[in-house]
Amino acid sequence: MLLQRGVFTADVRYRLRRLEIRLPPLHERRAEIPIYVKHFLAACRDWTGLDGPREVAANALTVFRLGDYRGNLRDLASFVELAYVEAGAQGGERIEVRHLPPELRQPMRFVPHGDREANRTVLEHALALCGGRVSEAARLIGASRSHVYELLSQQTARMSGVSGTPAITGRRGASRTSR
Repeated sequence: MLLQRGVFTADVRYRLRRLEIRLPPLHERRAEIPIYVKHFLAACRDWTGLDGPREVAANALTVFRLGDYRGNLRDLASFVELAYVEAGAQGGERIEVRHLPPELRQPMRFVPHGDREANRTVLEHALALCGGRVSEAARLIGASRSHVYELLSQQTARMSGVSGTPAITGRRGASRTSR
């Protein structure tokens, strides 16, 4: 450390410490992820000089928001770049879930009688991957459809003060609200 080698005095260290800024990791600031994704998407257009996708589908944005970014913004930027190139290679106008790298498309582990908040996050991720189709999402995470509907109804009950319920679709694609 510089203080031990005599490069810094204790006084200088004390003065610099007053300027310390704590920046929480990205997983604690998930609400900011869509802003960063849009920024990195614009940067990809500038960086590559290609006329690639200009927007991100809502369900793909949800998957980005729920992703695990060990390297924080560097990982997120890398995933956006990979999705941009993949979507551009397929002639896509926007980034869809199918363009995302496989490690982002894997839902986290669902534990039937585990932590409810963690299970809600897993369910939200799976629903985003499956375009809101409950049957597919339940199959993907290894839960019964009734358990998924139960989690959705609990979430809706918690959000009773919020207008509107997230639309979900059944097996035949008919839109409905949670039971």
